[in-house]
Amino acid sequence: MLDADLDHAGLDADDVRRIAMSLPRTVEKELWNIPTFHVAGRMFVTVPDDGTSFAVRCPKFERTELIAAEPDKFWVPPHEANSSWVRARLSALEDETELYDILVDSWKQAAPTDLAESFGS
Repeated sequence: MLDADLDHAGLDADDVRRIAMSLPRTVEKELWNIPTFHVAGRMFVTVPDDGTSFAVRCPKFERTELIAAEPDKFWVPPHEANSSWVRARLSALEDETELYDILVDSWKQAAPTDLAESFGS
């Protein structure tokens, strides 16, 4: 399923869509004129306007540490400062495996407990 040889510069919004849609019970909806992905009615990823980044769920207490550790990869726009979301730059990701891991983590946060626990990653 994952192409380990994929160059990080080649990652784009289509990769986000393909991986998100491969996760159980995921549906795509357009909200705010952008693609969003939901599991069991809860959003777990969005792809903002230009498609060079994506936003995922991230507990606030982990977000600050994540951004501090990798500021070129993760950030939060001012209008999302009070949310439990973080954005990631596609060009800064190491590879498709890292993208997959980030999306699965966000999906598990949104999925019903029984579904998340039954999903092997």
